[in-house]
Amino acid sequence: MKKILYKTPYLELRSAQKLHGGEWVYAHRANVRDIVIIVPFIQNEKVLF
Repeated sequence: MKKILYKTPYLELRSAQKLHGGEWVYAHRANVRDIVIIVPFIQNEKVLF
């Protein structure tokens, strides 16, 4: 099942259930033919600049 996590007039952040548990989070633009890249988060790291 897909659900909308955040919505702006130009972009939606959605999540979808994986087949074997967990969720994918991806960006979606309605009525646009652009390609969206789905990147899973594997590990959180703190980056200091």
